[in-house]
This record gives sequence, C-alpha cells and structure tokens, in this order.
Amino acid sequence: MLRIAVVGANATGLYLSDLLMSCKRPMHIDLIDQAPAPAGLAPYGKGKPSASTVRFIGNVPADTELDSLYDLVLDTNFQVEIEAKARVSKAIFSTSGNLSDPLKALQARGIATTTWLGGLNLPAGYSLAQWHALLATATGAPVCF
Repeated sequence: MLRIAVVGANATGLYLSDLLMSCKRPMHIDLIDQAPAPAGLAPYGKGKPSASTVRFIGNVPADTELDSLYDLVLDTNFQVEIEAKARVSKAIFSTSGNLSDPLKALQARGIATTTWLGGLNLPAGYSLAQWHALLATATGAPVCF
C-alpha cells in the first residue's frame, strides 16, 4: 500500500487528504503537523464514519526529515484547488516501496508524537473553500471545561 505524508493539518492539508482518499488506489495517508491535535477534531465527514486510512500524527517538528519514511511527501503550500489536484496526480502514479510504519521510525528518532485515528472520517467531499470555512469555525469556537 502506498504511504503518503501530507505535511500540514490546515485547510489545504485536509483538502489534499480528502482528495487522496477519494482515489481508487489503496493508500495510507499520515496528516503530519507541529500541533498535538488537529483543529476541531469532530468528524469532518458527512454521514456514517468510514474505514479511513488517514492518521493524524502531531508534535512533529517542521524540520523533520520524512522522505525516507514515505513513498511520497506532499506539502500544503498552495491556495488553489488545481495545485492540490496536481499533487494527487503525482500520488496516483507513485510507486510503493513497501515501507514499514513511519510512526515507529519517528519515535525511534526521539520525536514524541501524538496520534489520532478514526476521527477524520475522510473522504468528506468538501471543496478547499469549505475546508477553510470549517477550520475557521472550529478554531473560532471557545473551549469551556
């Protein structure tokens, strides 16, 4: 199975992960970010939770070398949907190196990570603008204990 790292749990990272999960090719996606948890973790998807293969890995420093751990590392430094679709095309035609679990390799390097499984419920089918609106709402809501 193809292993892809999407670096950045922002709206573009979620949009890119969403597009990748819509592909027919089997792949495992790690959404990687410096934050310990994605913003507004409530399931993003519409309807019933799916068997998503998207995992969030948090607390990963921005300068962490990931290329040796994944078949493909995708950045989220874009603002228009066409750039995301170009990255998805690149992923579809990538080859799999049958790599081991990158989480164990990160922990072996001494990086204390956090993970979230099953909370992202992708694919959701949202546009980039919808992801921006969802995250603006999620980060704008006060948290009360």
